[in-house]
Amino acid sequence: MEVYNPKDGRNWHEIKYTLQSGEYKGWFTTEVGGTCRGADLLDPDIFATMCSIDIVSSNCEFEVDEDNESFSCILHDDNGNDLFFDCCYEEDVREMLVAIEIINVR
Repeated sequence: MEVYNPKDGRNWHEIKYTLQSGEYKGWFTTEVGGTCRGADLLDPDIFATMCSIDIVSSNCEFEVDEDNESFSCILHDDNGNDLFFDCCYEEDVREMLVAIEIINVR
């Protein structure tokens, strides 16, 4: 994002969450609307309320299993190898969270 200057009023922010385990990485994005901006949007507790948040895009097939209150994803290394995580719980995913960033605002 070259410029970050959200106008007063209602904005939509696209937030990117990066996960990593060893050399394996992946990401997913969500959108948050409202009058919040900056650090107020960078919430590491997203996984506690994930069932109510829509994933906009993902390179790791990040999915929420509402019935089991768990998560799954496939992380990738630079050599094209995959690492599959199935039935991860909130604390597991929080341990893999290495970055949260605003990548777009409209």
